[in-house]
Amino acid sequence: MTSETTDSLTITAGSEMGSVGAGFKDSGKNMVNLDNVSVVIPSYKSEKFIGRAISSCLSEGVVDRNIIVVEDGVFDKTSDEVRKFFGVVLYSFPSNQGAQYARNFGLSHVTTEYVIFLDADDYFEGGSVLGLLNAIDNNKSDISIGPWRYKWSERNGSIRYAREKNNFEWIGHWLNEGFHPPCSVMWRSRSVRTIGAWDESIKKNQDGELMVRGFLNDLRVAVSHSGCSVYWQHQSPNRVSLGSLEYSIEAAEKIYNQLLGNGDVVRSVSDYALGRFCCKMAWHSCLIPSKRRATLWRDRAIKHGYLKKGYNKKSNFLAAFFGVRLSANIKSILLPRLIDLIRK
Repeated sequence: MTSETTDSLTITAGSEMGSVGAGFKDSGKNMVNLDNVSVVIPSYKSEKFIGRAISSCLSEGVVDRNIIVVEDGVFDKTSDEVRKFFGVVLYSFPSNQGAQYARNFGLSHVTTEYVIFLDADDYFEGGSVLGLLNAIDNNKSDISIGPWRYKWSERNGSIRYAREKNNFEWIGHWLNEGFHPPCSVMWRSRSVRTIGAWDESIKKNQDGELMVRGFLNDLRVAVSHSGCSVYWQHQSPNRVSLGSLEYSIEAAEKIYNQLLGNGDVVRSVSDYALGRFCCKMAWHSCLIPSKRRATLWRDRAIKHGYLKKGYNKKSNFLAAFFGVRLSANIKSILLPRLIDLIRK
């Protein structure tokens, strides 16, 4: 293992040979080579979780030298934890550059045909990586999407499975909270680079924007039903995916404009899906609060024929009694607190 320091980052290089026996997994029929899969892990103040993420990669059969950790600012002992894993590659920035920058930087060092982007607090289990690889390879697709579940410190969520869809159906699915986290998605490296990789200008819903862009570019999607990727939920302010409502609305604006720029999408994605998405953004705008944005998104929802005041049963019920603006605050602030009190 060697280390090199430059003006911008510190590099810990991985083993040239890798671990003995690494890179192969028994699928039940024959040995499948995982040498062609890389995992990029953006890391920000993640010393408590990074070891679990790396261990899960190795347990799944990913070769150590194909695990690339990008430490986005040196603030804790993350690098010490990474160095416990011989052969894993670590890049450390002296200051924070943002999760998308870290992901793109890691991608620029990927030499394998396939790549997964794994947040430092998430992990794999049960043959998830092998399942994703089999799906993307056997179907000659650009993306594979596999099972995943939420995980809280006190409980486990149920496993969520993807269903086969065409790209227009995937867009409608993603617009309305049918997302799958990055840990459950494998990309053909060439394909994610071709569509421009991660958009570094947005700070929320980066994975949703990237997936929709992939669907718009006619990338082929396969589905795996093997294993499970775990999407860890906790209250740490250092989680990669946290961001304000304003950032979420900015990302939604970019996604919506991309959709409108593609006539085939406007004709093929259901008006209900587009309208419901716009209605939800109107509610979010009420929380900022921004009357101008709320009105803009509400008008868009109506244009798509979505005439409900809310985007689900709960918001429709509240809006009928309190109006959208007050209901948005009740739904986002008061109801969660009431639920917490009931649980206690």
